[in-house]
Amino acid sequence: DALPGAFATFKAALTEADTTIKQKKETFKAGLLKSLKDFSVTVQKTREDLLSKGPTSSSLTVEKAFKVLAEFRSHMERVVAKDNELKSGLEIFGMEVPINKELIATQKDLEMLEKVWELTEEWNKTAETWRTVKFSEINLEKMSEEVQKFQKKLVKLGKEIKGMEVWAHLKERVDQF
Repeated sequence: DALPGAFATFKAALTEADTTIKQKKETFKAGLLKSLKDFSVTVQKTREDLLSKGPTSSSLTVEKAFKVLAEFRSHMERVVAKDNELKSGLEIFGMEVPINKELIATQKDLEMLEKVWELTEEWNKTAETWRTVKFSEINLEKMSEEVQKFQKKLVKLGKEIKGMEVWAHLKERVDQF
């Protein structure tokens, strides 16, 4: 006797649960889309910060530049983690995962800055070593080879770094040697 009533109650509970699930799904989806929009602003601000506050000036010491770069790298790691989290959410809803060109460009610019400062540090150490060599021990051929290697690295990097002041200053220093 109680079976038809229990079944009707069960059916009603299923219908209510289905409605609740659909509502929650829409709420989560709307939240995800808002997060995606907010993330886009975060990426844009990160890019602006790197371009305006990143170590692009040769007036910085290598140590200060590396410190600033480490802070940007740490921030970028959090941004990329958030990007991956949002991509997972989009995939859950079967939504297209957009390619974030601004994030990719920012990562590339950060890598280029890291490379130019690594080269700057390497050049500083090499030049300092040459300054302390006794005149009688100078090997001009070897020094010339080293300068040519640096010039090649700088030209290759220059194609990607698009004239940042720190790159231009390092190139000038190497060319003058």
